[in-house]
Amino acid sequence: MKAVDVKIQDERVQTVNYTGRSLMVTKAKILITGAPGGTQGATAGKIVEMALERGIPIAALVRNHDDRSKRLADLGAEIVIGDLLNLQDVISATSGRDTVFFCYPVRPGLLEASSIMAYAAWEAKLKLVVNLSQGSAVRWSPSPTGRKHWLSERIFSAAKIPTFNLRGGVFYENIFRQFAAGINENSELRAPFADGSSYVPLVAAADISKAALEALLNPQRHAGKTRFVVNELLSLNEIAKATSQCLNRKVVYKEVSIDEWMNEASQREDVATGNLEQLQHLNMLWQHLLLSNKSGFLPFLRMLLSLRGFFAKSDKVKIDSWLEAKKALFN
Repeated sequence: MKAVDVKIQDERVQTVNYTGRSLMVTKAKILITGAPGGTQGATAGKIVEMALERGIPIAALVRNHDDRSKRLADLGAEIVIGDLLNLQDVISATSGRDTVFFCYPVRPGLLEASSIMAYAAWEAKLKLVVNLSQGSAVRWSPSPTGRKHWLSERIFSAAKIPTFNLRGGVFYENIFRQFAAGINENSELRAPFADGSSYVPLVAAADISKAALEALLNPQRHAGKTRFVVNELLSLNEIAKATSQCLNRKVVYKEVSIDEWMNEASQREDVATGNLEQLQHLNMLWQHLLLSNKSGFLPFLRMLLSLRGFFAKSDKVKIDSWLEAKKALFN
């Protein structure tokens, strides 16, 4: 497998993989943004992998050529260089596509990027934008990031862009990233979550990626819809019990103050580079979840999921299998 640089309409559209002597360049009809992945679940990168495994041509928008983009190119993805906050980059990247997965990280710029993508989608006459939103995307959310995601959804709606808003629960990958140090050092799940009996809506990043790819391949069935994807709802006490069973040692939930949690989170998150928005969102997320429990929404959703489990078997990842697969993360 060899990588070469080619020109497709714009010099920023580069790098395709090929074998043999001849080379035919055709723009992939699906564009994935955020494909190199971050620390929250790397859903975009998983979509690229899933599509290529099925023989579906796919393009990945990345900011720079690096080891992560090289890995995607080696898998067979078309690599597009561009910035979601640069209008011309996004117009060029979306030109000639049918569907786009819009994934913006937890950092400043979401509403500007949403506006840019909405305009580019209109100009490209896209059949669908799959907008990776959040479960906290409600008008009243205490999280500024949650409220911005709600506004992002409204931007696409007001622009009359065919959009599928994909609201995920809390990723297993994210919550155990927060808990890993406490589990390894003190066998504790440390969080400002009262007595630990309230529920957390959990989902595997891979299941979000599956739902997104299904929408990208079937735009007409998903346009104009919003879907909240949750695998299960568990309390932190239940999560501690599942972790104990997996690691064969007692792990408990321990309530900590907001100040304690913020101090621990600031040592873990991207605050050194100035990304205070991520830290603020993670802090406010616990408050959002407590409010959603007190309102009765999450307990009601747990009851619905339990009833559905009696009638239909789910192939979604559950905490036991996720923990077993990720056991190496813990001492």
